[in-house]
Amino acid sequence: MSESHPDRGADAMERALASFREAARLGPGVEVRPERAIALAAVLTRIALGLDQIAWGTWKKIAPRSQVRRVGSLSEAMATYCAGRGDNAEADLERLRLLISAMLTSVSQVGHFAHRELGRLSPEMVEDGVTARGVGRDGACWRRYRELAGDYDEDLLEASMLSAMSEYVEAMLEGGVRRPAAPGGAEA
Repeated sequence: MSESHPDRGADAMERALASFREAARLGPGVEVRPERAIALAAVLTRIALGLDQIAWGTWKKIAPRSQVRRVGSLSEAMATYCAGRGDNAEADLERLRLLISAMLTSVSQVGHFAHRELGRLSPEMVEDGVTARGVGRDGACWRRYRELAGDYDEDLLEASMLSAMSEYVEAMLEGGVRRPAAPGGAEA
């Protein structure tokens, strides 16, 4: 607050409270006690910092080679923002919100990802190209299935699912909305 502008601090507080009202979806007539808003901000800050650790740690496990990375320390960004020396806390919080939203949304797509992966082993894929030359159709289909399945195991399925989820999250973070994948990897 400056000595030459005694109203500047009051105006800033009113703007901050108006922003809080809007974010909390409170009507303009709802009283907001600043000490309660600050106490609530402390709780929300603890939640945000905890989610920041969990979300970025999970993302690193899901997509270890992704170019999508944490920009910096959220707690440091918040500290510089509160001290009036930086504005990137809002951007960092928005990036965290987008990451969490994208990861949660990708979970709802697991059925599509699984369908795509298991499509590789569908009866149609097995029968595709099978000719029963002396072995019988059943024997030829079994041989074809073993070719398609190869060394497919739980680890490979997990890696494929995490890869599909990371592609979905990255697409959402880049502003594109990916449609669910169809069997065989084609876009639905």
